[in-house]
Amino acid sequence: MATFSMAKAKIMRLAPETACVLIGQPGIGKTEFICDLAGTLKLKLVKLRCSEAGETGDLTGLLQVFNGIHSHTIPEWLSYNEPVLLFLDEINRAKKDCINAIMQLCTKEQEFNGHKLAPGSRVICAMNPSSIASNDVDELNRALFSRMARIHIEVNKTEWLAWATTHGIHPDIINYIDQASDEHLYKMDDVEVYEDENTVNPRAWENFSKMYTNGIKLGDYKVNPTLIQSDASDHLGPVEGLAFFSWLCTKRMFNPQNFLLETNQTKAIAAASRVAKMLDVYQTELCRNVTKTMINLLSDPTMEAHKSTVINNLYYLYDRLSVEHVADAYENFIKPAVLQNDKPDWFTKLAHTNEETWSKIKTIIQGTGKPVVNVKKPKQIKKK
Repeated sequence: MATFSMAKAKIMRLAPETACVLIGQPGIGKTEFICDLAGTLKLKLVKLRCSEAGETGDLTGLLQVFNGIHSHTIPEWLSYNEPVLLFLDEINRAKKDCINAIMQLCTKEQEFNGHKLAPGSRVICAMNPSSIASNDVDELNRALFSRMARIHIEVNKTEWLAWATTHGIHPDIINYIDQASDEHLYKMDDVEVYEDENTVNPRAWENFSKMYTNGIKLGDYKVNPTLIQSDASDHLGPVEGLAFFSWLCTKRMFNPQNFLLETNQTKAIAAASRVAKMLDVYQTELCRNVTKTMINLLSDPTMEAHKSTVINNLYYLYDRLSVEHVADAYENFIKPAVLQNDKPDWFTKLAHTNEETWSKIKTIIQGTGKPVVNVKKPKQIKKK
């Protein structure tokens, strides 16, 4: 198996008259690779999708008779007097009567029916593995394969990220793929109902990136953030659409530390209200992250001046979420941290920096049916 950079190096080592075929899963970027390669080689790119060659004449030209002599017209894609990179895509979806024409092109002479490519031209084919289910895919014969170098392509996340940064992929998508495992860049479900499958591949990410960028420009996502998940699912499938939006909510759209340290009450309340409008799965995750961040901030001596702001903003969020989310955060983070550390200093700050707000938070927690851990207010030492 070869990455695209390895494939490029292989092709550069090939003699120009030696054809090659790229074999790789659908949607991984074979066509984009060829477009970039043509630029590197400074060759005019001529693309022919073999699956769309309805008749043999589409590929070879039409048969004509002149003065009793039979010949073929020059097909449009071959009417160039300069060296070209001839890209024959989906060759294993070509009709069988077109295969002979392809076999002639893939010889070192690069000619058929009396027509020849300009010197210095290259012929590169591409195909999906014959193991992929499709009604239109045929296995190619050994005679054709024997004429070409066969390069099997695999997806490489590092290379895709480098490509994405120079090809307009939205930074949010680049950052998501960068921190995610490889299967979030490429994973195709083996299912019978293809319209419902998860189609996670570089092509789907590129298409979604364009839609995502437009959604941001139009302001649609600001009005209704959950449209992001819907749009992502349209391209990537429901599982990956949910994964991307969940990451975006917790890492990009809502920063727990920025929220807790927000000194503008109106902005803090507005941010808390936006969270309350999200789906339950995101509310749970965000409530947990805010609670964990609250503990970290109150435990940091350098944050002493911000403790009242942190507690007030925590209340704004708790007050707008359902009791289930607050109970989850309290039971999984506040209570264990308090009991394990014998009521640490951060909890004293939470309970007594702003007693009125803490009283409201306690009321919310008690409404979930959970007993609240209490802490006595530290005694003030009077100076003599």
